[in-house]
Amino acid sequence: MADQIYSVDNFQPDGSFLSWLPLMSLPHYLEVRLDDLKAKSPYIQPSHSLVNRWKQRFMASTCKKMRIALNWTGNISIERTLLKGRSFPLSLLKPLLNFDQRLEFVSLQKGAGSEQLEDLFSEEPPLRSSFSDLTSVINQCWDFHDTAAIIQNTDLLITNDTAVAHLAGSLGHPTWLLLKWSADWRWGLSRTTTPWYPTMRLFRQPSEGDWKSVVLDVKSALSKHLHE
Repeated sequence: MADQIYSVDNFQPDGSFLSWLPLMSLPHYLEVRLDDLKAKSPYIQPSHSLVNRWKQRFMASTCKKMRIALNWTGNISIERTLLKGRSFPLSLLKPLLNFDQRLEFVSLQKGAGSEQLEDLFSEEPPLRSSFSDLTSVINQCWDFHDTAAIIQNTDLLITNDTAVAHLAGSLGHPTWLLLKWSADWRWGLSRTTTPWYPTMRLFRQPSEGDWKSVVLDVKSALSKHLHE
C-alpha cells in the first residue's frame, strides 16, 4: 500500500519565509469548520491479488451470515496519560460472541492481548466455534498489507482506538469504534460519527471505565443489523 503514498525524503527550507506556524494551528487560522471536513474514502487499497487470496481462504472455511473482525488492545507500552484506558479485555466481548450463531469472528489482535484468545477458549471451549477456522493462520500474519486484505474480507470491524481502526477507516470499511469516556481529541466529545472516516460509527463509554454499557450498545446495534 505504501506505493500509493507520495513522500518527500529530504526537505530543506531555503530560509526565504517571513513567518512560521505550528501545523496543528492551521485549521484555526484557515477557519476550517467541521462541515468542511469531507474525507474521501477509501484513500488506500490493498492489492486485489492479496484480497482475492484471502477471499479464497475464507471461502474454503466455514461461511456464516456475517464475518466480524475484532481487535481489543492497543500497544500497551504507549498507553500512558491520554491513551490510558483505550483498551479492554477480550472477555468483555463475550456477550457478542455467543448471542447469534450466524456470526463468525476473526481476531486481528497482535502482540499484547493476543494471548487472551486462547485463554478464552480454555475457559469456554464452545466459543472456539464462534471464530474463523483461519484463526491460527491469521495469528501468524504481522504484515499490515495482509491485515488490510483480511479486513476487506469481513463485513465489519469492531475495535478499540488503535491503528487497526485507522486502517479500516482509510479503506472505507464498515467499522464500529469503541471509545473510552475521555477519548482522543480527534473523535470529538459526543458524536457517533466522524468526518475523518465516513464508514465509521462511534460507541462511547457513558461514564469513565464503563465498557459493559458500550458492549451492550454494540450488541443491540448488531442485533438490529442482523434483522435488517
